[in-house]
Amino acid sequence: MRPIKIFLFLVFTFTFQANGQMNIIDLNDALSNRSVSLVDVRGNGSSTGNAVDAYLKNNTSGLIRLSSIIKDGLYFVNKNRKSQSMVALFVQGIDGYIRIGNEKFIELPANRQTAVSFFSICAEFEKDNPSYSDVLAQSTMPNQIREISKKLSSYFSNKLNNKSNSSPSISAQLALWRQQGLNRDKIDKKFKGKYNDEDWAESSKIINSVRATQSPKNSSTGIQKIISKQDAARQNNKKSIDLAPIYVAISNVNLRTGASTTSSVILKIPKTSFVRVLDYSNRDWAEVYIAGKRGYVHKSFLVSIKDLPTYVTRSNVNFREKPTTNSGVICMIPASTRITIIDSSQKEWWMVYYNFKKGYINSSLLRN
Repeated sequence: MRPIKIFLFLVFTFTFQANGQMNIIDLNDALSNRSVSLVDVRGNGSSTGNAVDAYLKNNTSGLIRLSSIIKDGLYFVNKNRKSQSMVALFVQGIDGYIRIGNEKFIELPANRQTAVSFFSICAEFEKDNPSYSDVLAQSTMPNQIREISKKLSSYFSNKLNNKSNSSPSISAQLALWRQQGLNRDKIDKKFKGKYNDEDWAESSKIINSVRATQSPKNSSTGIQKIISKQDAARQNNKKSIDLAPIYVAISNVNLRTGASTTSSVILKIPKTSFVRVLDYSNRDWAEVYIAGKRGYVHKSFLVSIKDLPTYVTRSNVNFREKPTTNSGVICMIPASTRITIIDSSQKEWWMVYYNFKKGYINSSLLRN
């Protein structure tokens, strides 16, 4: 692997409007005024959760802070009519989202494309999950689900960090299907074992509720407390682990029960493995989540996805599951796409990161 710089201290600088509030805008508003545009929107094989991958392009010369909660939801129609269209409720970047007080948002650098993932639910019960080969496009929310989508956006915002026996994403999915007239017997035929009674009861509350009010904004006296990305992820319950920032193990390393080399070893993490960082505040150790286990890893063995080198594809290239031309193709990556290099130690095939997936590309098809 090429030399990697690891920055142990993360510094966030924020600007405020005259009334002391941060300028955070809704994605639908940003798309309407064309300050932001969607690029390369695709499915990834999932039905509910981080099921839609894309890029958001900042078309302005200034930094844009975009709310992670999508007010009223965002509808993606699938151009492959055999596969699902999706309703997006939440957006995050590669390294999760930023939280300050009650605000959750991502930052889009000026005149650049930023890789994002949309927390989405299926809009069409009978169809297949959207795959990487499926291209999606923003469209008008269908009348049948417009009102329930507004409720779901507000519900997801309020429930994201609350501990509960129900899953916000599953409850939201059930509510959308029920609003479309599906009964429990029909849902069980496809979804049985993937939800519990608490999820069903929660979906009933959503359907019967009036639109929930948004959480109150911070007072004009300013932000009381700044919480880092890692601290915010630590406060989330188990269902929100997928929103924690991704780091890569740069060599084989032990996952330990405590922040010390004398602590017991839970498991050995192989080189190039992804971990979710839950807490980065300790000087030398990071609390991480991997393979269903929480533990501690020394920071010297980790690097953020953001700090890895990037290369550009010379032409349209196949993104493969393994380092061979006989391997399955995850998707086709368009020419002139910037991708992240995880491991370039092998001459012919490099391990890369693209649209929240890890795979391989022949190195001759890349340029820096």
